[in-house]
Amino acid sequence: MTADIFPLPCGLFYDELVSSIDNARLKILTCQYQWKWNIHQRHSHVQRLGAAVQRAKARGVVVSVVLHQESPSRHLTRINRVSGDQLARMGCLVKHFSTSTLLHAKLWTIDGNVSFVGSHNISTRSLTQNEEFSVKIVSVEFAREIEKYLELLWR
Repeated sequence: MTADIFPLPCGLFYDELVSSIDNARLKILTCQYQWKWNIHQRHSHVQRLGAAVQRAKARGVVVSVVLHQESPSRHLTRINRVSGDQLARMGCLVKHFSTSTLLHAKLWTIDGNVSFVGSHNISTRSLTQNEEFSVKIVSVEFAREIEKYLELLWR
């Protein structure tokens, strides 16, 4: 498998992901352990990332999101429900994935050739305060493997 790989420590991930979303033309698939959409933080990184997703939807890009779900009373489940509802209102396809194991993956594929894999949750803390590390991988073959995995989760 051939690929161009770009390391994205800390805040570089956010900038590169938003740029890739802004360049998306066909489809965006993502799987997130946590997507913490703070509706009261209008200019946060999370809100601006959400705005990029909304712009993609306006261009006709299909956006599918898999979010981790624990028991209904768990705090993470409530966080992801708020985000899932917001994404669904924007026209995204959203699935809350529940299993006996923890869905801890943080994956993105864009247009079947750009992928992001790493430790970044979609939260203000992860995008601005934590020492996170992700990579951008440009490879049709690699994106195809990520898409297969996300399709399995979707089913």
